[in-house]
Amino acid sequence: GAVIAGSGTLALSANRTFSVGDSTAVPSSAYELTVNAPVTGAFNLTKQGSGNVLLAANNTFGGLVAQSTSPSASLVLTGDNTGLTGTTTLNSGTLLLDYTGSNTPKINPSGALSLLGGTLRLDGSAAGTTSQAVASTTVAAGSFATVNMNPGAGQTLALDLKALTRAAGAGTVRFNLSGTQSLANGVLTSTANDAT
Repeated sequence: GAVIAGSGTLALSANRTFSVGDSTAVPSSAYELTVNAPVTGAFNLTKQGSGNVLLAANNTFGGLVAQSTSPSASLVLTGDNTGLTGTTTLNSGTLLLDYTGSNTPKINPSGALSLLGGTLRLDGSAAGTTSQAVASTTVAAGSFATVNMNPGAGQTLALDLKALTRAAGAGTVRFNLSGTQSLANGVLTSTANDAT
């Protein structure tokens, strides 16, 4: 696949969309586009298309939108993305937060998370406990999203959704956990159980 690398940054001067198709020359487990350079700029980045995209650097752009046209198409984040400043939105496809190499936040801990469809997958570190927080979480009406939690060997993995907003009759989320739900492992929220 294509690779964007170098000593500089990939600076966004406006909201941008990476539309990446599924290449027959690239194995299904590989990436059609790998971005090794940090993506910067106070703007949103949207990933579209049926190809796989890897953002491997420590990024500091605004919001992130995953909107793949194939359920198996992935947007993968592996770097330290503490510097992201906007909302994370999952519309479709797979958004993979990979902590195995860098056990640091992959999406903005101070920004909202919108689960509007697709699969959110978290692969935890085997070197220590992994925790990812967001400021709040919204589930859209009529949507169905899946969250797969995969802690590292012998470790725990926690996703703190904070306040969870779901209007009566709105969409649903399926949480697939590994291990026993606790304050250190599984999915956390400040919203009371059975709240609408």
